[in-house]
Amino acid sequence: MKIVFVTLNDRPMLPYNYVLFRSYCEQDESLRGFSWQAIYDARVNTHDLLNQIEEPDVVALSCYMWNTKRTLYLAKLIKEKYPNCKILAGGPDIYDNNFLYEYPWLDILVYGEGEETFKEYLLGYDLDDIMGISYIKNGELKSNPERIRSTKPFLDTNVYQNKLLDPHVEYLKSRYNMVWALLETNRGCPYSCSFCDLGVSAMSKVRQVSDEDVYSQIDYFSRHEISNILITDSNFGAFHRDLTIIDRIAKSKDETGYPKSLYATWAKNSNERVFEVSKKLKDHQLGWGTTLSVQSMDEQVLSAIARKNIPLTNYTTLHKKYAENKIPTYTEIILGLPLETKQSFIEGLGKILDISDGEVNEIRIWELFLTNSPLNYQREKYGIKSVLAQQNYQAGHPEEIEKKEIVIETNTLSREDWVYCSNFGEFLIACHNGKILKFLAKFLHDYRDIPYHVFYQGIFDYVSEHSMEKFFSRGKEIFDDYSLNGHDKKGNPIPANNKISYQKDILNIYKKYKSKRQRIFDFYWLMINENLDDFFKDIISYLKCDKQLLDVCQFQKDIILTIDYDPDVGKVTEYDYNWHEYFFEQKELKKKYNVIKFSDKTKGYGIKHIIKKGDYKKFITVGLGTNLTDPINHHILTEYESLSA
Repeated sequence: MKIVFVTLNDRPMLPYNYVLFRSYCEQDESLRGFSWQAIYDARVNTHDLLNQIEEPDVVALSCYMWNTKRTLYLAKLIKEKYPNCKILAGGPDIYDNNFLYEYPWLDILVYGEGEETFKEYLLGYDLDDIMGISYIKNGELKSNPERIRSTKPFLDTNVYQNKLLDPHVEYLKSRYNMVWALLETNRGCPYSCSFCDLGVSAMSKVRQVSDEDVYSQIDYFSRHEISNILITDSNFGAFHRDLTIIDRIAKSKDETGYPKSLYATWAKNSNERVFEVSKKLKDHQLGWGTTLSVQSMDEQVLSAIARKNIPLTNYTTLHKKYAENKIPTYTEIILGLPLETKQSFIEGLGKILDISDGEVNEIRIWELFLTNSPLNYQREKYGIKSVLAQQNYQAGHPEEIEKKEIVIETNTLSREDWVYCSNFGEFLIACHNGKILKFLAKFLHDYRDIPYHVFYQGIFDYVSEHSMEKFFSRGKEIFDDYSLNGHDKKGNPIPANNKISYQKDILNIYKKYKSKRQRIFDFYWLMINENLDDFFKDIISYLKCDKQLLDVCQFQKDIILTIDYDPDVGKVTEYDYNWHEYFFEQKELKKKYNVIKFSDKTKGYGIKHIIKKGDYKKFITVGLGTNLTDPINHHILTEYESLSA
């Protein structure tokens, strides 16, 4: 029998699912000796993937939001070429029996954990006796009872020690010069957040991989010089042994140099243990940031989505600890949740800044995807309306383009308000994450009692009608078109994750930078940077500045990294107050004449990027950083000395 396992990933990721399923099935001696093939490199053209497959008997599909449409399209091509093969589809994105009618080339849908189900299928069980599947039999839909998740210890099979992955390590290294690997230390989630596909009851119990298996996986990563590890746990840091796991990974890196980086989905309610894990990652240069997740700051919203955040006092304390230890943090909030309003969303962003004393390194605003989650079945209750949008910039046959339903309206948030909040959020990220107004906002909050959300919303509304009107109205237009039908007025798709991808007028602006940034907040940061004088004239006009405000506005403007900054000369500035000590050294603010010289030559938290005056390509990197790195040491000048007597 020939079995093909399809688990597409656009990263150079080892096919963990393939080896997990194969290892599990081959524990039964009668299932050994079959021919298995893994199809996993999503960077390969779909038809080239098809050509890699020969005479399959069984095709298994692993479907998640980043690969579902393309996986199903590949399955269609396989069925057309090999009509006698049987195709089974599973994964978080397989959740509706209608898939059997929408994609008639599928033979069986697998719900929930699939290892035991797939094993029973290969053993030849009658389909009526296999729990957790749906299929068409004699023209009639059959949907078998849900498979109950086992309460036993995690599946006893060590996927990294049976040499099945070795050839795939070599393939990825030779093709991409890097390898990603998944590390699964537990499965399941104890929470029931209604916006998440893990909120379903079938995933509520958590089972752990044995210590022995976890450690042997880590040893495998080191021996095979695998650079990047992605921990699949839903709440890493939630268990005491996670500290021991990080110690083992750190020890491996210290001894062998591998792995070089680790990424995780952090425990939903961050605590002291998560801090300790994060500190270990930072100390060993394995990690770059930790989530302090909230999703919403409104109690009614949290109740509607079955979510409970940590007490605000704990949140504030944790933020201070992370800041003191120079560990980057990022806070996630979701736009479009039930019962959220325009004002509660904006005030929520302000609360995040307030309780973190303005020191959160990154705020991340996510759109609400309607996936296999409880919320998907509560549309009428909350007046949910959605748009089907392309997920990423992607070429190929229309049937393989990934698309997702995005919530753009509820009975408490109109589509127009959704557009406003989306555009405002991009501005806030550009100006606070990007530090264009971060220090001015903190001063006004601390000394003039102006709440963060009041300041940022007021500035946004004002500059949208003045210096930034051309650019912010363009962003509003993109969000407006996107929320109507997922396309711009010319019919180009507006991808959810990179909305500028097809906007030629904006892409033309990037030509001089010889680099593309496809997020709107990056575009806003660059446009403010290019128009800094006019932007700060607006700030001063809006605030009706006295002498002290003029001084802090000048400091805020001066520290922003610009294309004309010369690292060989530095930058000398003077102020009537000790702003550098107040903001950077947490000292008391005093009226004291200061002459400051900035002398930054590089930017970056891990990798140091060299600053070069007038070099647009280098500027976009030192100014904005690179993907998934360096959230805390870009955007502004930070190396300084006082020249005052």
